[in-house]
Amino acid sequence: MKKLVLVLLSGLITACAATDSHVNSTALETYVAEDVTAQISRDYPAANTTIAFNARDNFGSKLSQDLRAKGFAVSDNNASDSKKLSIVLDEVYKGLYRVTYTIDGYEVFARAYVIDMQSGVKPSGSWTKIGN
Repeated sequence: MKKLVLVLLSGLITACAATDSHVNSTALETYVAEDVTAQISRDYPAANTTIAFNARDNFGSKLSQDLRAKGFAVSDNNASDSKKLSIVLDEVYKGLYRVTYTIDGYEVFARAYVIDMQSGVKPSGSWTKIGN
């Protein structure tokens, strides 16, 4: 049952191929965009990878800039040779935020973050990979 839920969640996220931020913090969005870019860079060669998603908010725009700065090609259409990125940034609980992204619907990555008044935004744990 758990695998079915993960597969359905993965499919829903992939179907959108877009960014969706449900937070109101530029500092958090900036930090998470940089962190997601670093994580994607570990898994895909920048010079040979096109990332496709619809950057429909400030978070998506920042992520697009960061990916391009790392050497990725970024597109808003779903060409057959591109990696389709879907990503959601939301508040799970008061003061606890989560980013979840999938590329081509095969793997889902997630990470939690907190905003500390003294040290700013910081990860609340490691990246978690769900799926293949």
